[in-house]
Amino acid sequence: EGLTEYLPISSTGHLLVAKEMMQLGGGESDTAINAYIVVIQFGAILAILVICLDRFISLYRGLFKGDAAGRRLLANLIFAFLPAVVIGLALEDQIKSRLFGTYPVIMGWIAGGLVILGFAEAQIEALADGRRMTGVLELRAPFDGEIVQRTAQQLFD
Repeated sequence: EGLTEYLPISSTGHLLVAKEMMQLGGGESDTAINAYIVVIQFGAILAILVICLDRFISLYRGLFKGDAAGRRLLANLIFAFLPAVVIGLALEDQIKSRLFGTYPVIMGWIAGGLVILGFAEAQIEALADGRRMTGVLELRAPFDGEIVQRTAQQLFD
């Protein structure tokens, strides 16, 4: 779990789809399944703690020792986190009912896969032209109709 945390793989999505395909759930088994999911996710949490240990130390120093860089990091995290909390709390029921099913997860995998393949194709073309994709404006390249069409065609031919 922890090793794949930084790959574009949705372990939670895989768990949701596996649960649905195996027709698990209902009553006490929901509690057991949810406990299993939490235990599995511990690997991801541990990977983040290990990889970002210096940032957690900086946060600690900012919060308890007055370190300016740590305080700035903490403020930025709070600023970035608040919109997600507000939107998540306001739309919790809609999010769970519309996005936590098998088909939305699978559609997300497909869309994410096409975007990743589009980025790879754009990067290959850029390297063939002797340049690197480094600018923010170049991020639009995977959404170029020709590249997306070619990528999809290669996938489904």
